[in-house]
Amino acid sequence: MGIKAIVEAIVEPPQEGDTDGLTVDEDHIWDIEDPVKELASLCGDSGGLQLVGMVWTDLTPDPDDRTKSICKRHAGSYFLNKDGAVAVEAYMASEQAAAMVEADMVEASVDPGLVRVKEEGPGRYIPEVFYRYRNEYGRDVQKSARPAFPVEYLLINVTHGFPINPSPVFRSNSFAIENRPLLQTQDFSKVLQDLHKLGATDLLDPTTVLKVMDYLSDFHLLLFLPSTGMLGEREYKNIVKAVTAPDDQRLKLMEGVMNSDGWQTLMAIVRENAPSARTAGPRPDSPFEIPPELRDEPMHDVAGDRPCPHCTYVNVPGTTDCDVCGLPLSG
Repeated sequence: MGIKAIVEAIVEPPQEGDTDGLTVDEDHIWDIEDPVKELASLCGDSGGLQLVGMVWTDLTPDPDDRTKSICKRHAGSYFLNKDGAVAVEAYMASEQAAAMVEADMVEASVDPGLVRVKEEGPGRYIPEVFYRYRNEYGRDVQKSARPAFPVEYLLINVTHGFPINPSPVFRSNSFAIENRPLLQTQDFSKVLQDLHKLGATDLLDPTTVLKVMDYLSDFHLLLFLPSTGMLGEREYKNIVKAVTAPDDQRLKLMEGVMNSDGWQTLMAIVRENAPSARTAGPRPDSPFEIPPELRDEPMHDVAGDRPCPHCTYVNVPGTTDCDVCGLPLSG
């Protein structure tokens, strides 16, 4: 029983970071929902992805072992096992629970382990509700659910696990995650630099094309791209479909992307923002002229050890004359 889902990505809602935790603004927590749904609908080849739920965490890593967490309050305050490791407990509300909520029969109580049966009132009929359990003598006992009954009767345990040979929709996770102002910053200039390093402006062979596609196949990067205004709606959709498509369709879909005006415009911006090569000549505003015979000499790294060209002794960084033979390190 239960509905199973394969989790492909986790998006982080807007939140404010503090020294002792995080604050989530309830009024704006769903501002990111529409962009996420739009992106999810374009991914893959089977009708896209769907939102399946939300994960709330409040964990403090153990300084001695970051794979474990510290219980700051009590043992039941976190989803941890007895060893301090994160434990996954998968469950969902049953159809009976959904029907009782829809019929306005039950409500939450101050005890998270109990569900309260509502009182009858004008226009509200509440039928008798019973549940069964085994008492301390091992006998099957039926008891009225009024005024409250254990929430476990409305939950279904479902299985969970991790794939041995995963085949994710998104092939990269190197781009900064959204809404982490104190930890990471999503910067469009970083995207331009990465595309230039990968050779995106000169896609001549399939290997380079696949490297660029793998880089773009990042959920957080794809969610960030529309905010830059560099791509039209059509180009953006085509890129998402291409980089999340199955292997046998990726290159063909990417050909259409590379021939689009939006992609050519983006590549022009990548070229304009590419770092220029260093020249050996003086700065334009420098009053000094470097002699021609010295311009072609290799530049030594002043921050590293400097071996002497005469006696081969390795001198400490910043030395101009050899500490052993006294000759200049420049030759």
